[in-house]
Amino acid sequence: MSHASRSRTGPPGGCGGRRVWQDFARTNGAERSGGGAMELAELEAFFALSEELHFGHAAERLHLSQSRISQLIRALERDLGAPLFARTSRRVELTPLGRQALTILRPPYEALHAGYAEARAVAQGVVGRLSVGFLGGVNGPAFAGLIAAFAERHPSCELSTLEVPITDFYGALRRGETDLTLTLLPVDEPDLKVGDPITSFGRVVVLPTGHPLTAALTVDIEALAGNVLLSGPPELPEVFRRSYFPAATPKGRPLASRDGGRTYQETFNLVATGQGLTITHAGIAEHYRHPGVEFRPLRGLPPAYAALAWRASADKPQITSFAALARARAVGVGLT
Repeated sequence: MSHASRSRTGPPGGCGGRRVWQDFARTNGAERSGGGAMELAELEAFFALSEELHFGHAAERLHLSQSRISQLIRALERDLGAPLFARTSRRVELTPLGRQALTILRPPYEALHAGYAEARAVAQGVVGRLSVGFLGGVNGPAFAGLIAAFAERHPSCELSTLEVPITDFYGALRRGETDLTLTLLPVDEPDLKVGDPITSFGRVVVLPTGHPLTAALTVDIEALAGNVLLSGPPELPEVFRRSYFPAATPKGRPLASRDGGRTYQETFNLVATGQGLTITHAGIAEHYRHPGVEFRPLRGLPPAYAALAWRASADKPQITSFAALARARAVGVGLT
């Protein structure tokens, strides 16, 4: 599933989803007579329409008729006594109540689906082989815990891991050397599917020892203006490079850049010898050391997120099971 796509085949019954909606409905005075609440189909329709904002597109996504989508949405709105969507002849928009419902219901809904997918995988048994790649520095406790949990749940599946180089983010996937790879976002590759983030890292600046900025405990990105930033190897995916190494500070001050090394240690050598600074994330600071550089937390940039990617054409139950477990664990710590 792409990072943007949310459509899923849901679990039968959806008792967890009903309980969550009952809590929301009770708070908003929308319980049905007799104490009941919405059906899972209504919840599916609500989420699909809230993302598509088009009845026809939502109907296509759920393989239902447009009239059925309208019927499900009207049932919700009738129970609430207020509209979830504002409709005109040209557009569909969420109302304030609709936005509140979306915020409250999305996390438990996702947890329900992830838990169901993982339960199915356990019940059916997963065998064979699975190779999971990772970029250096993202293989911290979240990744290690995920690998251990999958091995415990599926002892008949032969599991291996492989570090992939920063000069070739997706090559191991495309060559079939890995079935999934834990990589940094964003990913914009049409032949790959991308899950939701399963871990995140604060941003870090790498400075040569003795640089004036090392006197501070943390560094604001505005302070990097006027320095040359090493923006990784030329092989980096361009979408990722533009996101990870900004061309300007939030206040619009330009950040000059040049290519860095083809490995982390090569880049650290360049920093240590005064040829530039670089921006990375806390996972790198935890996994790598160099005697000539210092790391400082960097303010002013969003965290670095890591997610699983796999080939869109791949059809292995091991991949589905691993991705479902990853999502279930990420939901549990509030990353999705």
